Amino acid sequence: MNLPNLLTMIRFILIFPFAYFLLKANNYGLLISFVIYVVATITDYLDGYLARKMNLVTKIGAFLDPLADKLLVLTGFIIFSIKGYIILPLFLIFILAFREVFVTILRVEIKYSSQEKKSELKTSFAAKLKTTIQMLTLIICYIFAYFDVNNIEVLNILNYIPLVLFMICIYFAYDSGIKYVRDYKEVSRNTFVKFFSTTMYTGMLPKMPGTISSLFVY
Repeated sequence: MNLPNLLTMIRFILIFPFAYFLLKANNYGLLISFVIYVVATITDYLDGYLARKMNLVTKIGAFLDPLADKLLVLTGFIIFSIKGYIILPLFLIFILAFREVFVTILRVEIKYSSQEKKSELKTSFAAKLKTTIQMLTLIICYIFAYFDVNNIEVLNILNYIPLVLFMICIYFAYDSGIKYVRDYKEVSRNTFVKFFSTTMYTGMLPKMPGTISSLFVY
């Protein structure tokens, strides 16, 4: 395992303490989880930089790197929603999660598809805007969580700020996602079929694919 991939795996591991401390309903838990989020963001920058600098870009790394980022952020949104810190229905988070996972897989399929001759999925402006709004929304969620933990009252209308920002995030997420599908129709079609027929690619794992796919279904 090369260094960039090791940093990516560390980010996956950080999801667990991140979720644990975020679930604690106190200021200490909020602070520690936020620090973990910042550390994870730093490792995200480092593994991408090192992979390009040291020419260590791999297929597994290209898939796991963005996936780790998305899982971390989505975990945060789910916990904020479950704990009631913000007004955000879980189904909206799952709508965003589907797009994030699908585009992550599509990016790898395009890069290593013989049809596209090793081309890369260029991140669109809408996708960059989505990421920026997503990060801003997560930070605002921390502020609302702090208010909730410390029983600080806010105007009712302000409680909808995270929801509005999240809806904007979903809009730009699917706007960019649809553009990717239009630009790479054939690869997108194949990816969509494999995504569902192999239970989110778990059926293509080298070890125990059937068992792991069954676990996802049940």
